[in-house]
Amino acid sequence: MRWAGLLVLLALILGSCSGSRELTRGKAKQLIEESDTFKPRQAKVRLTEEEVKSGLKSGYWQEQQTFLGMFGSVLVLTPQGHALFAGFEPQIQGRILDIRDPATMEVLQVTGITDVDGPDQKQVDFMWNWNFRDSRPEVQQFFQNYPAQRGQAIFKLYDDGWRVEGVQFQ
Repeated sequence: MRWAGLLVLLALILGSCSGSRELTRGKAKQLIEESDTFKPRQAKVRLTEEEVKSGLKSGYWQEQQTFLGMFGSVLVLTPQGHALFAGFEPQIQGRILDIRDPATMEVLQVTGITDVDGPDQKQVDFMWNWNFRDSRPEVQQFFQNYPAQRGQAIFKLYDDGWRVEGVQFQ
């Protein structure tokens, strides 16, 4: 009888240890969303061509020719746009808009987990998007169809479980 109790106790201990070594998709999603990278902050959103056209039509920004028109045009916020948005990043690399209200990042789906340099380090591929639920209704409406983005996180196994070591966005 005493041996049976010891075997049950041993099985529970081993079972709990092996569970902490496993990184599931659900656990990876939770840890990514709890990381500092995913804390609420000012969103920087790369605009699609449809969003650029929609913002022009809605009167949030307008196109302005650059010096002598040599480099095309840039987008500048209108007074209506300044009420919702903080401004544009330099537009050499694309049209990136700074949202005035804080937003949160949300993992939509973990798409894969693979070993990196052994079983104690993992690469997690995921899809994410901005969540504007705490933003003004106009911002929520404007970005309701914003496309999901790809990301990767590196995890490392410590004695107390898995930790996010880094996050990259593609």
